[in-house]
Amino acid sequence: MVKTLEIDMPSRMHAEAAGLFVSSGQGRHPQRETPFYDLIFVTAGELGMQEDAEAFTVRAGEMLLLWPGCTHWGTQDYQSNLTFYWLHFVPVEPFAGAPPDPDDALSIPQFGRVRRPERLQALFDHYLEDTDGAGLTPSAASALLSLILREIADASLPAGVEQASTHLAVRTRAFIRAHCMLPLSASYLAAEFGFNADYLARIYHMTYGETVTEAIHRHRISNACHMLVGTNCNVGEISRLCGFAEPGYFRRLFKGAKGVTPLAYRRRHSRVYINTG
Repeated sequence: MVKTLEIDMPSRMHAEAAGLFVSSGQGRHPQRETPFYDLIFVTAGELGMQEDAEAFTVRAGEMLLLWPGCTHWGTQDYQSNLTFYWLHFVPVEPFAGAPPDPDDALSIPQFGRVRRPERLQALFDHYLEDTDGAGLTPSAASALLSLILREIADASLPAGVEQASTHLAVRTRAFIRAHCMLPLSASYLAAEFGFNADYLARIYHMTYGETVTEAIHRHRISNACHMLVGTNCNVGEISRLCGFAEPGYFRRLFKGAKGVTPLAYRRRHSRVYINTG
């Protein structure tokens, strides 16, 4: 199953290594399992890859994200015209008391076509040029990685999805992000945009790999995280302000998503203020 990487704080990703692969027309990608994410962006030719049971054919203008802890390997010999950028990265533990910002969250597709390949290539070139010149500090590398990930998250289309259909999914996603506190559903959104609910739900799932309901819940939970740390509202108030009619349902969804109750999350991430006056 094709996956999606959800990142609450892209600035807390650490770049391990990066490079540009130019094929000589010999060999193929070795079989291996790594402890880091492996991002591949093909600019010419075609790369055949497999991760566990999922096979991918990555063509020029497409990207692939390979997961840590999964076995991947090449399924075909390197083509003579194959060229791709690669970048390894790992998440870093956030600073204590630094809650995720809902507006900063990214959803990275595992595989897709990049809308602005020239822009992504320029970011990779910038990264590699600074690395070669020994002028890339860890913080600068993290910042460039964040820009690369944001470009992919904002500008990737799943393979096989038409531009017009994707535009509907993008509009739907933007509406959910801005209005997730409303009583949203696939039917509500379909009426808002003048489309059939089943069609909209199918296009959204094809584009983002999640259902409309999952997207609504994800944004509501993200907003709730922000409010738990940044306000004094109680859980019932936060539940209502984030769009949940039942606090009990909110608590169950929150614990399922974050692994802790809303109150435990607040205790874990709240800042400690010491009055010295």
